[in-house]
Amino acid sequence: MSIEKSIKKNKKGSILAFSLIILSMMLTIAVGIASVEVIQKKNASSTQFSVQAYQIADGGTQWAIEAINRANLVNAKIKIQEVPEFITYGPCVELGSSDPGSNINNIDNVLGQGSSFEISFWKTETERASCADATSVVGVVKATGKFHNTARAVSVNVGTPCESASIVGYGNDATTTYLTVFSPDKKQCWLNKNLGAPAPGSPGGYYQWGRSTDGHQLSGSGITAGPTTIDPPSSGANFYTSGSALYDWFDPNSDDLFWQGLGGPNNPCPTGFRLPTQADWAALLTSANIIDSATAASSKLNLTMDGGRDASTGVVNNLGSKGLYWMSDISGRKAFNLTFDLASASTITDSGRANGYQVRCIKK
Repeated sequence: MSIEKSIKKNKKGSILAFSLIILSMMLTIAVGIASVEVIQKKNASSTQFSVQAYQIADGGTQWAIEAINRANLVNAKIKIQEVPEFITYGPCVELGSSDPGSNINNIDNVLGQGSSFEISFWKTETERASCADATSVVGVVKATGKFHNTARAVSVNVGTPCESASIVGYGNDATTTYLTVFSPDKKQCWLNKNLGAPAPGSPGGYYQWGRSTDGHQLSGSGITAGPTTIDPPSSGANFYTSGSALYDWFDPNSDDLFWQGLGGPNNPCPTGFRLPTQADWAALLTSANIIDSATAASSKLNLTMDGGRDASTGVVNNLGSKGLYWMSDISGRKAFNLTFDLASASTITDSGRANGYQVRCIKK
């Protein structure tokens, strides 16, 4: 073989080898690019699933909060397990004695096939609520959303927790500051002092049943012979005596709806609070073990023995010997009130609406 032919043959071999090397490198790069695209697609899918799971969880909390708010408008004492939406879509069930709390069963197809959420209710971030608790004690709603085996958790504050709320002003009083306290069983949220009181354990205003914070509740307000036929009374700040066996400061008898719930006319309590019912007071007496004036004063609510303004004279009687607090329940032309003294406590007392008694507000 000539030297020229040998050189040509070697050149052809080198070109072939070089071509194979180039093809191998290109194949390696192509495989690498394909792998990156697969990883990116997987990451994109994972991110999308995570976002979907988060949206489902967030939607679950909003659904639960709206359901609670609707229930509170109908009945302020409704239990979590009695909320209509929860009964229909996922009954509230206890998780067990080792982890007491409430849980709404998974709800499928919330945002499509393979999605669900699970909701739990909490008084605070660390203390779960029971299914038997009133919706008004719920401070936090937590939810876990799931989408194609990807889970995300969301926690939303329903409102200011009972024991850290601060409320300034009410009615025509823009200076008094109130805090809120739980009943011992943490099923009720109360103001920490009487309406209009400068401090816990101090007397507040002497309210006639059904009247707003118009100045009549001050112990030194003027006294006018009643009953009046004007609502609200044109003089506003005067205390009206009953002047008859009607027992009422107002005539004709059209004040039965006053002080009824959050939306009742003349509700003197701060926004979101109302006059307690007979059932509310009875529950408090039981949970706080209030049996007389001593236990009433030592309770977290610091209930006081400030007596009341007499319906016929407007003079304060029984100061230091009897505690008298209004409730929203009516009894004919009278209304029910809590009464306690040195020896006993009772919620089964009714009095003329023209009497001036203390007011302690309860949340929703």
